[in-house]
Amino acid sequence: MKSPRAEQLDLIRDLVVLSKNEKITSLKELKKRAYEEKIFAKKTGKKWKYSRIFQYTEGLRWFGLNHGKQGSGKIILSKTAEELAKYGKKNYRTGKLSKQEIITFRNIIFDIDHVQDNFIKYFSPKQEPIRTYQEFTRVALPIYIIRTYRKEMREDNFGKVRFRRLCDIETEVGNRYEEIESTEFLHTITCWMLDLNVINKFLVPPHYKVERNYTLFPIKTQFDNYSKISKLEEIIKKICPSKQMVIPIPILIYTMCKEFCISVQNAKNIIRVLYRKKPQVYYLNRAPETLLDMKYADSYITVDGFWRGELSIRRL
Repeated sequence: MKSPRAEQLDLIRDLVVLSKNEKITSLKELKKRAYEEKIFAKKTGKKWKYSRIFQYTEGLRWFGLNHGKQGSGKIILSKTAEELAKYGKKNYRTGKLSKQEIITFRNIIFDIDHVQDNFIKYFSPKQEPIRTYQEFTRVALPIYIIRTYRKEMREDNFGKVRFRRLCDIETEVGNRYEEIESTEFLHTITCWMLDLNVINKFLVPPHYKVERNYTLFPIKTQFDNYSKISKLEEIIKKICPSKQMVIPIPILIYTMCKEFCISVQNAKNIIRVLYRKKPQVYYLNRAPETLLDMKYADSYITVDGFWRGELSIRRL
């Protein structure tokens, strides 16, 4: 069974907390209360469409949080759901997940065969399931999104042409997989993994000529902002062997994430510290507005209220 399009795990948590706190035992009552609590409402206050509400209520069952049978309309919270409700009570409706909630969701997701077969295994050197988060941090390798596209399907009963959104990927060991369902792969499951700090997503803007510009990196560690300054300077020397050089920020972040297996935010913070620690050697040049296509804004950093596009190096 495909995963439900319930990309926001904090909303799944909110449904569990609401069910537990108010002792809700029917999906009908949960839908009513979720709308009143603005879980199933747009920012305008308008109620979600039926299909989206269904994806989230079905998500409770898909994640093993509701043991009520499909079609029964019942809610029977699992033991895991009870634990999640206890941990998530403080963060209800905040849009945030606590450390313990992240651990709980990681355990759930790594135990789902569909996620293993359609996402996690591609990070494995042997394209095999990686059954625990701990194992993932030991063995996972980056994967590359080669292209995203739409493929026409046959007309439906009303004469309307339907399209499938697909993507082709390549693994670090060179295996290529084509026509993967991109709505699930690049949106739903990727969103879960980003929220749970399992992976990074990074796009190098296309005007920088790199072989593969769309990458999903595994996150294996978290550095404090000072611990890898010397390592970062080693990377800079490899990229820029001459006495004075400029490195595009997207290229530097990409290299750091691949070398250190850290988050994009962690990489940005280390660059900021380097800039402030050694201003006589390193300077962050402002990014031209023409480079800041909103699609790639996250590929740059902001310092002192300005977008920065390049790290300028002067070795004294």
